[in-house]
Amino acid sequence: MQLKRLAGSIVLLSSISAPASAAYLDDLGLDPFGYFHVYSLGDIGTAAAPYRSDFQGVTGAAGDVHTRNFTFYNLENREYTLHAGGSAFIENGTHTGSLDAGADALLRNVKWNGDVYLGGSLLSNTSSGWGTINGDVFAEGTIGSRYSSGGARIAGTAYTPLFDFLALNNYFLNASSMLGAMLATGDVTIRDDGVSDHLSVNVGSGDHVFSLTAEQMLRAHTFAITAPADAVIYINVNGEDADLDSITWQYLGGISAGNVIVNYTNASRLDLSGGNSVNILAPLADVFFSTGLVTGNLIAGGLFGGGQVNLGHFTGGIPETTTTPPSHSIPSPGTLPALLLGLLALVGAIQLRKFKD
Repeated sequence: MQLKRLAGSIVLLSSISAPASAAYLDDLGLDPFGYFHVYSLGDIGTAAAPYRSDFQGVTGAAGDVHTRNFTFYNLENREYTLHAGGSAFIENGTHTGSLDAGADALLRNVKWNGDVYLGGSLLSNTSSGWGTINGDVFAEGTIGSRYSSGGARIAGTAYTPLFDFLALNNYFLNASSMLGAMLATGDVTIRDDGVSDHLSVNVGSGDHVFSLTAEQMLRAHTFAITAPADAVIYINVNGEDADLDSITWQYLGGISAGNVIVNYTNASRLDLSGGNSVNILAPLADVFFSTGLVTGNLIAGGLFGGGQVNLGHFTGGIPETTTTPPSHSIPSPGTLPALLLGLLALVGAIQLRKFKD
């Protein structure tokens, strides 16, 4: 089923379970982990350093999106490929799926195969930077020049936000806080191989929680997870300034990467490089992904660099708990909109419900 615009915006409530009642996510049978492939609670890229490389699934950002020499592939064939709470400045590349942005957009040297919905204006290109839009354009502001197209161009159209980004941000913050508050159910076996370590766990069915430091994760060359297909593994990583290099993730005994998530509980900065086939949740961190490949969800406080993110989703859900999440500071206003400040004051004791795709 395709997403359809509604008369009002989707308002996700502050509890983790609220997205189940959000109309079009519910229609698709998905929670935010299942719908979004990459999500930033702030910006993706900057004007001075646009993000480069490509994402294969649906991308969301509460702030602005700046990309250059980049591709939104939309391999899941969703109706939308990019949702931005702010502006979208896309330079070079061919992109598939509709664009939804709460402010302005500039599509320079771009072939956009989908519709465009804007809360601001479609900005004019220069004579050397034409864009092609193979779809309709609906803008609350004006529609600029130097775009070739095969669809309608309707300016002055009232814009209806597709998402409440404050509530989406709250969802991911709460998920991270709740997981971080859970007690470890076992220990990771660490084998010292000299300059780096081999990590492993061997568990049965059900939910399992493990805790590591950022330094322990950085030293790992391999993480072997042996578990049946119905097991879910939550790995909480503690450390305010974290790095993650290439790890060989081994999934043995029936478990898949979709049932494993690495939660950076308190990192304000995460430097990524190399390859990792695992879902990463770091909603408080500015993530600097210099180069490499992540296969799975990448949820960040802000996302910068040029690393590639291939398709994958966390499908294990959030376990039930009545624990009140600990308070955290919000990522810096430079990457997270100022309206998020004070967000966690809205969160009370909430009961999580488990979601599955």
